[in-house]
Amino acid sequence: MSFPFFSWQMSVGFFAVLVGLASFVIGALTVSIALVKQWRKVRKANKQVQDLEKKLNELREQYISLTQTSASTVPAAVNIPVQEPVTVIGNSAEADAAKALT
Repeated sequence: MSFPFFSWQMSVGFFAVLVGLASFVIGALTVSIALVKQWRKVRKANKQVQDLEKKLNELREQYISLTQTSASTVPAAVNIPVQEPVTVIGNSAEADAAKALT
């Protein structure tokens, strides 16, 4: 196989291998870029979960200390709304808040 603008020649089989190798490298780079983006989202979501768990634990401690110190002023049964667990990682906080309100 000869190329019109180049002075060198190569076999068709070698050219096919080069094209396949180049396609594989481009595909691998594309997948790795997508994976890095997903890893960043997961790290951000995990940090947000840890922060929310820490805040939840602080609020639980406040509630327990409040119920122990002033048991006569706090009603016996407190209705806490139950939310469905969040199963989608990567949504924005605004979308999650809007979903919780509906």
